[in-house]
Amino acid sequence: MPCGALLPFTYDATGRLASVTTGASEASPTTRYAHNALGQRVFKTEPIYPSADSDKANDTSLAAFFARLWNWATTSNSASTTDADRLGHAFVYDEQGTLMGEYGAGGAKSAGSRQYIWLPTPMGPMPVATVQNQTTVQAITADHLNTPRQLTSADGTLLWQWPFSAFGDEPPHVADKHFAMVPAAEGDFEFNLRYPGQYFDKESGLHYNGFRTYDPKTGRYTQPDPIGLAGGWNRFNYVGGNPLAAIDPYGLWSFTFGGYAGPGFQITAGNDNGNGFLTVRVGMGAGGGLSLNPNGGMPGGQPKDPMQGGVVLACSAKASFNAGPIQASLEGGGARNYNDENSTPTTSASGSGRFSNGWLGGSAFWGVNANANVGAQITIYGGR
Repeated sequence: MPCGALLPFTYDATGRLASVTTGASEASPTTRYAHNALGQRVFKTEPIYPSADSDKANDTSLAAFFARLWNWATTSNSASTTDADRLGHAFVYDEQGTLMGEYGAGGAKSAGSRQYIWLPTPMGPMPVATVQNQTTVQAITADHLNTPRQLTSADGTLLWQWPFSAFGDEPPHVADKHFAMVPAAEGDFEFNLRYPGQYFDKESGLHYNGFRTYDPKTGRYTQPDPIGLAGGWNRFNYVGGNPLAAIDPYGLWSFTFGGYAGPGFQITAGNDNGNGFLTVRVGMGAGGGLSLNPNGGMPGGQPKDPMQGGVVLACSAKASFNAGPIQASLEGGGARNYNDENSTPTTSASGSGRFSNGWLGGSAFWGVNANANVGAQITIYGGR
């Protein structure tokens, strides 16, 4: 992306980046993005240049409307998608939302495929290898945050490396250019994984980051936090301004604070899988503290359809403790889901415990929180 270039962006109804136009002239190409019901980006087109057909599509005259209607009724291809829209890369994810592969549609700029191999770690999935075009295996060297830093061939030849920088604005260096600090050119070796959960888009210079888009030049998101000011006064902040020690694979988090000395309270606010929520609990008990969970996590019962939001009321007994890498909880009680008129009371009991690899790990809680209490809880989910 040229420095200072004008890039018109468009966003869909959920605030996700829908298209980028590289330039401001009438002949500038546009790259479009498609997302599935989980909010994952599943397709990215090749740059689409304006054509006579697109000019006709933008014609709003009554004659043009009936012409398009007649064409729709008399052809087997009734979809509005053009041939150019079908050329690009499709993306496949696993159940946890980790990118498993990208597959080209066979166009001039979308040929070939790449699969990713991940190793589960307490910090989250770590990329260890990639398979290009189903035949060429390349090893990935990752850093302490599971960020890919080097790519080597089967014989140990270094192909690609991404130098350390404060917010990821340093471009990768490739063997094609003898690892010189020069701008990338068409035909250079490409590898687009960046910080955990991020994918580099050459057309915009931005990183796709799940529920938002990250700008490495500013170290901020380009979209505000979907849960508003509940995520803090700075709605565009990325990992608290500390990308050398923290990650945000999906833009998810939860923050809990409270205190009990007899009567007391506990409040949890967060964003889980794109669903903002707020939980307020009052009751009797002992304890207190605060904690931040970088991976989100909804407390207690959930709506039957989280995508539509809802309200859950609960009465329960709860004991929890977390201090950095040490996490344990035990909870039991009953809840009622008011997401729809057919909601019925439910009872549940759960317990968990774990030890992760560090106080500032991507899967570790930050802070200390310990509570033992009996009380009533209400959770409000905003939906997606």
